[in-house]
Order: sequence, then structure tokens, then C-alpha cells
Amino acid sequence: MDDGGYDVAEESLGRDALRRTASERFDLVVCDLHLPDISGLDVCRGIKQTAATARLPVLMVSAVTETDKAEKLAKDAGANAFVQDSADAAAFLAAVRQALG
Repeated sequence: MDDGGYDVAEESLGRDALRRTASERFDLVVCDLHLPDISGLDVCRGIKQTAATARLPVLMVSAVTETDKAEKLAKDAGANAFVQDSADAAAFLAAVRQALG
């Protein structure tokens, strides 16, 4: 996968991502809406509700077909940006830049 020139770290479980964001410094979290253990929305809320990570940008990704509904849920959870996981690389990197501000 083309990382767009960014350093990338991965976690497959939401709880692991929350633990890692609490102990390491990141510029952005990219989180799927649906994770094996907890909702990506819960991960986003957890990041945004913790003082040390509240300003950490979150880009939510989802394969759901109801894009408008998923995007609203992501924004309501505190996500800075949303993108369909089927987006091409250029659209995905544009969403990354949007989330980073």
C-alpha cells in the first residue's frame, strides 16, 4: 500500500489503538467505523474525551453504503474527516490532509 510519504503504525483492535494513542504521540488516527472488538465511533469518542489526545485528529473510514449517515455518525463522534474505504489513493490522501487541517 502506498503510504503517501507518511510513517504508518497499525492496530487491528480498537482497544489496542486507544492504549497506543494514550502512550505514544501520533499526528493522525485513521480508524474504520467497524472494528472486531469495539466500534470505531467508540475509539474516536475515547480519543476525543481524553485530555491528552482530545486534539488528535481522527479520520474515520467506512465501507457502508449509507455514506451520509456514516459521515454524520463519525462527525458526531468527533471525527475531523470521513472517507469511504473504496476511495482511490488521491481521495484518501486528500481526506488525510483535511483531517490534519
